[in-house]
Amino acid sequence: MSKTVQVKSQVKERQIESSPMSKRDKPKSSSISKSGKSKSKSKRDSPSQGKSKSTQKLKQQEYHLEQENRQEQESQQEPEEQREQQDHQRQENQQKQEDQEQQKDQDRKRKMRGEKIQMKKDQYLEDLQEIQEKISENQNRN
Repeated sequence: MSKTVQVKSQVKERQIESSPMSKRDKPKSSSISKSGKSKSKSKRDSPSQGKSKSTQKLKQQEYHLEQENRQEQESQQEPEEQREQQDHQRQENQQKQEDQEQQKDQDRKRKMRGEKIQMKKDQYLEDLQEIQEKISENQNRN
């Protein structure tokens, strides 16, 4: 099977060599090889050009695919990030609320302590007044 492929390709090469050159096939530049035969190059024979176009297309496709993947990942990450931000916000709000309640409790306790102290103070002042009155009565008797 490989022999038939070789033979067919050789036949095609011979046909190409014997056929008259079209405008497309005319040599664009030529160079002389070590053996002294001239080599002709045409745009069509240049393998790098065909490869660059196909690689360029592949790179463009790859770039577009990468961008699509990035956008898809970002769109999937956005809800996750939003959830995380919302959870974080809820935690902060809950912490603030707890801190406010704790502060209110402390304020109430201070107020109650202050009121108790004030009540004791008032009681001491009343007791002191009574004691002073008794002392002054005793001094008046003497």
